[in-house]
Amino acid sequence: MAKDYVEFLSDLKGYISSELIFIKPEESRWKDMPQLAEDERFGHYPVGVLSNGKNTIELFFLHYHSEQEAREKWQRRIKRINWDRMLVKFNDQNGCTEKEGWYTVIHQFPKHDFIMASYEPFGKNKYIDITSVINKL
Repeated sequence: MAKDYVEFLSDLKGYISSELIFIKPEESRWKDMPQLAEDERFGHYPVGVLSNGKNTIELFFLHYHSEQEAREKWQRRIKRINWDRMLVKFNDQNGCTEKEGWYTVIHQFPKHDFIMASYEPFGKNKYIDITSVINKL
């Protein structure tokens, strides 16, 4: 969720170095948010928790079927972090509101209800595949 993502970024090394624990989906503090409550998949994937000693955040491992698989992928990926070369992306999904405070609302897609998260505007009516660009960095 957006609030947890912003918190995660506020102390990235603290959260990354903490132990990943898993909770039952019904124990999630976000379970009543429409993004989860209305999602048929919720409850069928692992929910992890990280703590930096002051706050906790939840991670939703949407693409994994077990806690073991999620943990293995998480540990593999955090080992690959290049702390000298990072790119952070944030968008207005997952409960994001203006309270998160560090973004500007841009109403640029009046003809569309949504846009794929991996595609971003680049000039008039042109889009770039941001995932492809990032993977080439």
